[in-house]
Amino acid sequence: MVHNLSAGKSQAIEHFLLDDPRSFVFALEILAYTFLFIACFFWARLFLVGTLERWIRSLLYATGGIGLLGFLGYVLESRNLELGVVIATLPYTAAMVLLILLFERLQREIAE
Repeated sequence: MVHNLSAGKSQAIEHFLLDDPRSFVFALEILAYTFLFIACFFWARLFLVGTLERWIRSLLYATGGIGLLGFLGYVLESRNLELGVVIATLPYTAAMVLLILLFERLQREIAE
């Protein structure tokens, strides 16, 4: 394979490139994100009481729902729905920031 690359022939690795939406590696990435989105639904059930916890729960449910729509878009080959995987990063990032705030609050309460 190295000889092919040095000769300018990249056909041997095209199926392993992330740039191609029909490549093996891209399919594995979408599958991994799908498991993350499913996990968000189960993870959201842990946050029940308190305003901050309800926001985290809502954001995790939103992440899971939007992300699974993106997975469905990949399966149905709909470029518009596939964007759900990218859009799901917004509520996921917000949930992670709120989790950091929650853990800092809990750490302060334990230290007191």
